[in-house]
Amino acid sequence: MIMATEEHGNILYQAFIFLCFPCIPWQKYKCSGALPRLSASIIIKLKDYYCGGAKQCCNRYKISAVFVPESGVTDLLKKNPWLRRAVELLVILVIFLALHAWQTRHAPRGMAPDISGTLLDGTAVSLEQYRGKPLLLQFWATWCPVCSMEQKSIDALADDYPVLSIAMDEASGQEIRDYMQKKNVDYPVLHDPDSVIAQRYSITGVPSSFIVDGEGKIRFVEVGYTTGIGLRLRLWWAGL
Repeated sequence: MIMATEEHGNILYQAFIFLCFPCIPWQKYKCSGALPRLSASIIIKLKDYYCGGAKQCCNRYKISAVFVPESGVTDLLKKNPWLRRAVELLVILVIFLALHAWQTRHAPRGMAPDISGTLLDGTAVSLEQYRGKPLLLQFWATWCPVCSMEQKSIDALADDYPVLSIAMDEASGQEIRDYMQKKNVDYPVLHDPDSVIAQRYSITGVPSSFIVDGEGKIRFVEVGYTTGIGLRLRLWWAGL
């Protein structure tokens, strides 16, 4: 059950759309419009009326909404705002975890698939040379607005941890370099215009992040926007 009020309904909807779904290559310039159709049953109960944001989400993405009547449980939640907030946060957490499991269901586990090639600066690179320290593998593209928001975080992480980014981009190497110069970032980039590496990692949308430990095993997989501190904590944990 999703508990919501009119005041934060639209905010929850926008946050749900922005954070839960990555940019998808076949609809490059429509990040929020590139959502897959969902088939689920979500029970939404509001204080006195339906949440406009939640209804919009249900209507747009073909989610069947079931609205339940007043009950003893909802009366209890009304009388105890702290309990209501706790239930709301718990439900949102469960939804995010479920979405994360769904988004990463095809991602490889265990040993990371091999990667080799030539970076944009002409340096030969392979996954083997990163053994011994946790590594961030970042799949991204210049056309992805969410990837653009992560650029500074990835660049800062590259100062403290090994980072290997894979640009799933039809743009030329020079265009990618120009993009990075415009963003004022400088970290290793392996161009993957034909998605050969992306297919090994079952990438369906960008940004996608893989945390690989010093033994070459995948420890964490994230799809969609991930904060810099979130990636940093995962890298730290993988290095323990």
